[in-house]
Amino acid sequence: MIDEHERDVIYTLKEGKRLDLSLLAGWGSYEMLRGGIDFEQFNVFGLAHRSRLRLIQSFKSSSADYTYNIPDFFGHDIDLFLTASGLRREEISFVREEYGGGIGGRKYFKSTSTDLSVRYQYQVLNAADTQPGIQVAGLTNASVGTIITELRHDRRDNPVYPRRGYKVFSNLELGSQYLGGDANYQRLEIATSLHIPLYRGAWANFGLSHGFVLTVGSRDQDLPFDRRFFPGGEHSIRGYQEGEASPRDAAGQFIGAETYVLGTLEFEQALTPSISLVLFSDSLGTARVIENYPFQDGLFSAGGGLRWKTIVGPIRLEYGHNLNPRVGDPAGTLHFSIGFPF
Repeated sequence: MIDEHERDVIYTLKEGKRLDLSLLAGWGSYEMLRGGIDFEQFNVFGLAHRSRLRLIQSFKSSSADYTYNIPDFFGHDIDLFLTASGLRREEISFVREEYGGGIGGRKYFKSTSTDLSVRYQYQVLNAADTQPGIQVAGLTNASVGTIITELRHDRRDNPVYPRRGYKVFSNLELGSQYLGGDANYQRLEIATSLHIPLYRGAWANFGLSHGFVLTVGSRDQDLPFDRRFFPGGEHSIRGYQEGEASPRDAAGQFIGAETYVLGTLEFEQALTPSISLVLFSDSLGTARVIENYPFQDGLFSAGGGLRWKTIVGPIRLEYGHNLNPRVGDPAGTLHFSIGFPF
């Protein structure tokens, strides 16, 4: 019955779309053209579950990633997810082949803009077609069981075009034979960035990242070769192509680092509402073995470029000049890519 104190309320609910297909495209100076599809399914089985399949192909790599997410599985705002992935990528000194799957939980802390996830992952890691004569330090074929913890804290004003704020990311990977693999190692990577407006149309961007990998026993028996670090490229030290800034062996082959530190400083000045000039310096320290932590050798690049603001992210044309190249290193590298560098 309806009177002046009561009302019957009728809600009309229109369900959102159940399927979404997006086309992906990008460009990087190493992989060149990238393309793919991103297929998402919502409210799977009518239970608010979500699945996502991403397939990407470039001139250097092929990858597939699948995630199935069950919300509030462990309580309020704690999701359960299952993953499966495969990757084949031509690195500078070998072919990276990785495939496997995992299961884990994720919680988002809205009040602090922090995302925390913990998962178990089993993978087969294969470093194929290594360069002839390379002094491989580690396992070129390994089955790995790991516990991976990821933490993301993001206080940037915009994830595509950050102008103010900061972010922090960390990834801790613990591999053990007791988790079903045949490798025993601990790998930690931490990255942070800071963005400061200087005056109208000008910004300073700072980036700092650090990583290291440890082994319980001999690295030849416990460390997969492709869990070493291979810095260089448009998202690293920009005087080099991807992987070219990693340590070399006595024959000049790229063998990767067990520890690295990378620092980046940028000054960006808007020329028009959509085009800006960028000046940057990248500093990299690496060590071939962890005994020389945090780094043993240093490489430095400086350069500049132009960025064009688009709906898919900044299109970047940048040149990095190497200030202290090693024997066999390029004098500098020209990069054409899409996306913010760090």
